[in-house]
Amino acid sequence: MGQSPNPLRFHIYVALLHVSRARNGPVEMELKLPTWGTVKNWGKTSRLMVAIVVVLVACSSVVTLIANGREVYAKGRSLLFPDSEAYATLAKLAPSTTIEYFTSLLGAPQFRSTNGKMREYIYVHAKYYVQAIADMEGTVQAFTVTSRSRKFNPVFDLEVLTGSNLDFAVELHKTKFADLDAVPAHVYSGFGARRVWYHESYYFGNPGNYLTYIVAHADAGGFMPDGASPVNDLNVAIHTKKDWLGLDPAVEAFRQRCPINTFGIASMGYDIDAEWQSIHIGADYDTVRLLDRKGK
Repeated sequence: MGQSPNPLRFHIYVALLHVSRARNGPVEMELKLPTWGTVKNWGKTSRLMVAIVVVLVACSSVVTLIANGREVYAKGRSLLFPDSEAYATLAKLAPSTTIEYFTSLLGAPQFRSTNGKMREYIYVHAKYYVQAIADMEGTVQAFTVTSRSRKFNPVFDLEVLTGSNLDFAVELHKTKFADLDAVPAHVYSGFGARRVWYHESYYFGNPGNYLTYIVAHADAGGFMPDGASPVNDLNVAIHTKKDWLGLDPAVEAFRQRCPINTFGIASMGYDIDAEWQSIHIGADYDTVRLLDRKGK
């Protein structure tokens, strides 16, 4: 069998060949490649050629090391932080963008339905659901993110999202409703024989970019923890702190125990509180259970 080619010899050969072409000009007739012995003689008689070869080989090695380093970094990051890519994707979502923008980030929606003048899109991921509510022109008026796993904990920090000094941050499946140091604008809840939900909306005016923020416990993201008795048929607009403190004590008991598994944002001018009667906040469990990809 023939001897394996020397990679360094090959790089030097090709580099000197290019230099030869540059010196001799374009070849119109059939090109006769020089032999390796001829190339070695060129190297002996031309220090410039040797220098060029050294530089080219060094550059090639550096490029190879950078490419391999990036690949190693990407694999290491995916092993140490397996959810980092998903977190980065969710951080790019925003209201008032187009539904095409959501699809470019999340892939094609698995569910779509029309309710009056609005359309609802549900994107199913192994670790989360994204619900997008868009108008007929395709502008997303509101969206929610529901974590499907207690180990998947994206953080939504209004100080980061708005560039203000709002002290309002939610880590899904970690933050409980009672951890939020703010008075909601609206509270809505209900439960039945097998379904349960609880939602709060918050509005901060200019510091919050005039957007409405939603926190919820959606049953598509997991059922209530032990001891967190759901509050039945609650639909209350909170106008003052007195209204908030005057609610049923069972509400605060529930908020102390129940973690938030859903976060959402509604655009300026879109009354998400009025829509709670017609559109389920967060992915609807009766819909997404038809396509259960959890753990896949």
